[in-house]
Amino acid sequence: MTNRTDFQLILAREAAAQRVYSDSWKDRLPSLTTAFTASLLEPPGVFAKAFSWRAQVLFAVPLLDSGLRAGEKAQRLADLNTIKFERANFEREAASEIRLARDSVASTTRAFTQARQAADRANQVVMITDVAFREGASTNIEVLDAQRQARDVETQAAIAEDALKRAQLDLLVALGRFPQ
Repeated sequence: MTNRTDFQLILAREAAAQRVYSDSWKDRLPSLTTAFTASLLEPPGVFAKAFSWRAQVLFAVPLLDSGLRAGEKAQRLADLNTIKFERANFEREAASEIRLARDSVASTTRAFTQARQAADRANQVVMITDVAFREGASTNIEVLDAQRQARDVETQAAIAEDALKRAQLDLLVALGRFPQ
C-alpha cells in the first residue's frame, strides 16, 4: 500500500500537519521588526537637512492575546486529528479495494478457465461432427451449426480473458504497482 501515490499524499499531509502543530510554541516567541525610512526635503529648511533617514527596531513580546494562540493551537490539533482519521479511513478502504481486486482476479480466473475448457470441448464437437459428415452420418447444416457454436464459445472465452486482464490491472492499481 505504501507504493500508492494517494497514500503517500496522505502521509505527507499528516507529516505537515504534525509539524505545524508541533511548531505552535513559536507563537509565543517575541517578534523583531525593523523599518528604514529615507526622506528628501526640497527645498531644505534652515533647521532641516535636505536628506535624512530614520531606522526603527521594534521588539514585541506577546503578553495578552485573548486566547488567540490557544485557539489556533486547538485548531491545528483538530486539523491533525482529522488527517489521522482520513488516513485510517483510507487504509481501510485501500485494504478493502485490494481484497476485492484479489477476489475478482480469482473469480475471473475460474471463469476464464471454464470458458477455455468449453471452447476446447466445442472444437472437439466440431471435429466429431466433421468426421460424422465425411462418413455420411450427418448433414452439412449440423457441421455449420457446430462451427457457429464453437465460434460463439471462443468469443465468450476471449471476453473472459479480457475480464481477467482488467481484473489483474485493477489489482495492480489497488496495490500501487501500476504505473511504476
